[in-house]
Amino acid sequence: MFKPFAFSVFFLLSSSTFAVQPGTSWLYEGITTTISPSSGLAGLDNHCKTEFGPDARMCFSTEVVSTSNWPVAEKLKSTRGWMRPVFIGSTPNPSVVTLLFDFSGTTFGLSNTGNCQGWSSNLGDNRGVTVDGAGKINSSDCDVSDDSVGVACCLPNPDSAGSDAVFCNGFESCPNP
Repeated sequence: MFKPFAFSVFFLLSSSTFAVQPGTSWLYEGITTTISPSSGLAGLDNHCKTEFGPDARMCFSTEVVSTSNWPVAEKLKSTRGWMRPVFIGSTPNPSVVTLLFDFSGTTFGLSNTGNCQGWSSNLGDNRGVTVDGAGKINSSDCDVSDDSVGVACCLPNPDSAGSDAVFCNGFESCPNP
């Protein structure tokens, strides 16, 4: 039996177009004005959208590290920008302090997760990964009351939209889903 409602929902969902297509790589665009890391991931992403356009979002560290065209000075609105860490490993020996290794080469202890406790803390005993205008990547205190830290923002690469390549945070080396 034909069910018009089910067909209508299927048609609407299957015919939707998305601003950012699957398989799109991302380009580091710049750093926003200052924002607290405790704004949450949605707040940090929205700060990018407000300052760099509706498709912008917070960059992963892999995307910033793989940048070949660095942002111009006008797009660096703070001295540093928060990035989402991409952890690639940890110390294997449980008898030593466990360290997490971000793709950028930055290390964090387990109590300093590299993302200001899930982007919910602005306390100095927590740390996050940042990039500055010169491309220097550091572990930074989440207590930024004395500093100017915004968000490192990325935009979709228009040359990769709709390509057959599968990108994982800026790299073409991920297995096909």
